[in-house]
Amino acid sequence: MAWFSHAQVANAVTAPAPISVPTAPNAAGQSPGINGASAAAAGVPAAGTNGAGAPANSAASDGTTRVPRCPVCNARVRFVNMAPNVGPVDVYVNFALRAANVDTNTASAYIELPENAYSVSFDVAGTTSILLTLPSVSVTSGNTFSLYLMGTTGQLSGVLTRDD
Repeated sequence: MAWFSHAQVANAVTAPAPISVPTAPNAAGQSPGINGASAAAAGVPAAGTNGAGAPANSAASDGTTRVPRCPVCNARVRFVNMAPNVGPVDVYVNFALRAANVDTNTASAYIELPENAYSVSFDVAGTTSILLTLPSVSVTSGNTFSLYLMGTTGQLSGVLTRDD
């Protein structure tokens, strides 16, 4: 299996095919568009354009195709409690509760986080008793991660794995 960086993947993605909306009136004399409105009135860009009037996938000066970058791509992260004797935990990311009552051998739902490094704390559920704090957990945009709480009381550790 080959691993590619986010930049390599982002640069390889092509823009979706343009939407083509017929403009000839139908039998009732209405312009077929979205709910009877014209395509332009409905905000649908003309076929073959990028919505700003420029040709879709226009070539850059170096001959490559321009592909819009995702302006707000996030990482997806879930928390998995694999510690056999600590019971349910609450997970705090930068001091904000992000997953409550994650029981032993279960995982939280995925949350989205912008690319950054975060302080992550695992507390005994429903208390302020900290079991483990990881001061710098780094996630990268466009990737999916699982952060495992592992070990036993007094010997806990966190393991971050990339799921994709």
